[in-house]
Amino acid sequence: MVIPVRMAGGVCPARVVFPRLNGDELGDPGAWREMLAMVQAGAGGFILFGGSLDNVTQGLSRLQAEADFPLLVAADLERGLGQQVKGGTVIPGPMALASACPLEDSTGLALFRRVAGIVRDEAAAAGVRLVLAPVADVNTNPANPIVATRSFGEDPVLVAGYVEEFIREVQRPSSDDPEKRPLVLACAKHFPGHGGTAVDSHAALPVLSADKSRLEGVELLPFFRAKEAGVGAVMAGHIAVSSLDPSGAPASLSAPMLTGLLRGEWGYDGLIVSDALSMKSVSAEGEAPAAVMARALAAGCDILLHPDDPLAAVPAWTEAAARGRVSPDEIRKAVARIDRAIASLAPPPAVEAIDWAGHDAIVREAARRVPCHVRRREEFLPIPEEGLFAVVLDDDSEEERSYPFLRALSLSRRRMRTHVLTRRTAAEGSGEILKRVADARCLIVAVYASVAAWKGRAGLSPGPKGLLARLAVAAPGVVLAAFGSPYVLRGLGRRADRVLAYDDSLHVQEAAAAALAGEIPFKGRLVATVD
Repeated sequence: MVIPVRMAGGVCPARVVFPRLNGDELGDPGAWREMLAMVQAGAGGFILFGGSLDNVTQGLSRLQAEADFPLLVAADLERGLGQQVKGGTVIPGPMALASACPLEDSTGLALFRRVAGIVRDEAAAAGVRLVLAPVADVNTNPANPIVATRSFGEDPVLVAGYVEEFIREVQRPSSDDPEKRPLVLACAKHFPGHGGTAVDSHAALPVLSADKSRLEGVELLPFFRAKEAGVGAVMAGHIAVSSLDPSGAPASLSAPMLTGLLRGEWGYDGLIVSDALSMKSVSAEGEAPAAVMARALAAGCDILLHPDDPLAAVPAWTEAAARGRVSPDEIRKAVARIDRAIASLAPPPAVEAIDWAGHDAIVREAARRVPCHVRRREEFLPIPEEGLFAVVLDDDSEEERSYPFLRALSLSRRRMRTHVLTRRTAAEGSGEILKRVADARCLIVAVYASVAAWKGRAGLSPGPKGLLARLAVAAPGVVLAAFGSPYVLRGLGRRADRVLAYDDSLHVQEAAAAALAGEIPFKGRLVATVD
């Protein structure tokens, strides 16, 4: 074991740095040496992306054995452990859960808590003790390219309710711990609110122009409720808000927003985590990673997440601390908060103790409540057994991820013709498909359009968008089904019915097919504006 460099008083300055850890590379000797080098340099933890359950749990255990202090591992788990780790459970996304689980209904509330409990238990068993969820952004802009279905909805009060319930369940004291400590900590993101923006902060800096009164009633409300619920961490977004900081600095680099508002006015004393410092919105071209990290720490961040070039950034950061270019007092305070967070956690359960089959059953139950039907027209729903045509528009992937939906429809004993179009083939095949669907009694158009970093748009690309508008009026009965962002169905007139699934996970696709076939009722509710 290599003892990392320490400052006066024994504090290791690199403890505040959390580089990226690729779980799929934990078994690769070259990648392992790089991870080990970061641990030996004193990195305080990692943000995990990818991997399988076995290699992640074993790899994290090996890394911990090499560390001079407890590591804190974080991961984006908005959709459960399975979002990152193969073998983990994938839960419906936030907007889908808001459709399925109304909090004012005792059944919906209980189901939402059970789903949140899945995230807690599986994350802890895998070694992820900082859950980078819930998303506390209120999606007030339908053109937002990076939030959309990652948000619980457009209503700040509704979003705040889900944020609070998620935090309380994920941080519920462990019944197996004599001290009743939580298994994991939740992290509300992206402070002070990313839902009203029109820019993906992975690529450029979003600017939110709203006065403080509006912010307090909308964007800030879920974060304040998160603070009141005792959230363990808050992620500072790369978002400039002129009414909170006239300098134009993003929240992640803004002392007025973090030290002034979050800590000062609100009295929050938990962890503040920067959003990924490798994102283009926060790092000026040519600026050294250690310089960006220094600005984030000075603003009030305790954890400097995912810096560029971590193999160089971690030692450069240590050198900057040694030369006095970073405040020792700020580092000590940040490390103290990290240590306090780690000490607040109960021992995790073993992977073998997790009821994986039970978790899948809970997710299946939730998924069956997700699909929402807008503008029901009884004459062709349930869908007919004859004369059915299903067209898939997949705007993101060349793979046929619509297979679960089409398979479930075929198992419902429907005689059905199908045609799958991707972003590449939509423009080329538009004339042919419009001819083929003309004699359909009922046309289902299943649209797959996910929210993704670097995608750069909220809606469909031009080819699929133009074809969708023509398909919406191409048959006597048309059902438009959105597996992902519901906003792709805006502006298509009132002739076609809408089915909002909000999500493209296996069980949600199966549930949408079952509801269309009349095998289960549509139970989901409208939590997005589609007209």
